[in-house]
Amino acid sequence: MFGNDPFSGIEDLFNQLSGGSRRYASKRDQAQSLLNTIEGRRETLLIFDLSGERIASVKIADDVETDEYGDRVATGQKVLSVTLQSGKSLAYGLSKLLAKRKLEHTFSNGILEVKLRK
Repeated sequence: MFGNDPFSGIEDLFNQLSGGSRRYASKRDQAQSLLNTIEGRRETLLIFDLSGERIASVKIADDVETDEYGDRVATGQKVLSVTLQSGKSLAYGLSKLLAKRKLEHTFSNGILEVKLRK
């Protein structure tokens, strides 16, 4: 499961905790950036390490993929979309329960904390 890459199991762990799946622009960057998921009574807290980056936006969006005709089609899955000022975009699949929660985020010293309130 872990092999030579110590971060290769993070995707599986996140999927188990969130009940979703993830799609990547850069799989390794996203796997390394998610530090922890904390489930509380009133909120779910996702903690990311985005050292050296600046956040442009954080939102819950529809997951879209390109079909065989080149059209962008919604998959029905919701994702936590983090857009960085460098132009990178990270997307983390969310379960249906998490996608319906109110989103709040803070970014300080390279650490992004995303709270999904019930």
